[in-house]
Amino acid sequence: MKTATTFTNAGWDFNNIWGMHNDINSGYPYLLWEAPFTWTGSVSSVWNLQDNWRASVIPDSTARNVIISTGVTHYPVISAGTNANCSNLTIGSGAILTIDANGSLKVFGTNGGN
Repeated sequence: MKTATTFTNAGWDFNNIWGMHNDINSGYPYLLWEAPFTWTGSVSSVWNLQDNWRASVIPDSTARNVIISTGVTHYPVISAGTNANCSNLTIGSGAILTIDANGSLKVFGTNGGN
C-alpha cells in the first residue's frame, strides 16, 4: 500500500490528484488538495525554496493547510519581489512570518494564529 506502482498501475493520477511521500499520511497516498504544507526552515528563510518545505513542495493558491510552526531553525521571509500564495494559513504561537516591503502574500482561504 506504500508503493506508488500499486496505484499507478491501476490508473491513479499522481501528477494532478494524488500524492505519496513518507512524511505525509504515514507514506500512504493522499489527495494533493488535502496535504499540509509545513514550513521546516531547514536550509534558510527563503519562502520559495523547496528544501524549506516538508515534502519539498512550495505552496500555491490551491495549497490548503499551510503551517508555520514554532521551533524551526529559520522562520520564513517573503522577500521583495516574491509573490507568495496559499489557500489556508496557520501560524503557530511564537512562530514568525516576515513579509518584506514589496513582497506579498495572498491567502485565498482562512488564516489563523498569532
